[in-house]
Amino acid sequence: SKAEIARGDRELAAAFAMLFAGLKNSKSICVAFRNEKLASLAKRNWREMGAMRVTALPSPKQAFGAGRSIQQVAARPFVIAVAPSRDQLVQLQEVDEERGGKFCLILLNARLRGLAESDELREGLATASNPAFHLRFAGPDGKGLVYHRFGQPWVVARRKEAEGDEGELEEVSRSDEEPRFSEVEAALGR
Repeated sequence: SKAEIARGDRELAAAFAMLFAGLKNSKSICVAFRNEKLASLAKRNWREMGAMRVTALPSPKQAFGAGRSIQQVAARPFVIAVAPSRDQLVQLQEVDEERGGKFCLILLNARLRGLAESDELREGLATASNPAFHLRFAGPDGKGLVYHRFGQPWVVARRKEAEGDEGELEEVSRSDEEPRFSEVEAALGR
């Protein structure tokens, strides 16, 4: 459900925030969520996370002059963008280009990979980045899995269908390169 996805996004962001919260430079970090509701929930649930800023990414659909600009949100040298929309990704990419790469952008659950339909922006960002960790459900029934961690191959697996094998996965594909959507679907269909 959407609520479970939002909770997962928030919990992953909390894990990353905890990695940085104890550092002396935590005030250099901004955790920016897709919308104000998610940012408010994070603030309420996280309570104390050092001096890092927790906020919402501005909506590109806001009226001109309303709310914050992306430059204000990205004023800190380290920005953790949580589940940004496509329009917010465009804005973040523009800020990165304006600053000549002088700020660190960490994308959490940006949903760049495994797209059924082509999206030039997301494909470009996925190609330009090297994921430290990637996990997504795949296949028409969602019983497949694509998994990768830094320095390891990409693995496609599916749930075993035999009785008594609850939750067990069998590997169906392994490669050094990230598999395309069609390759994942073909591997799961074997």
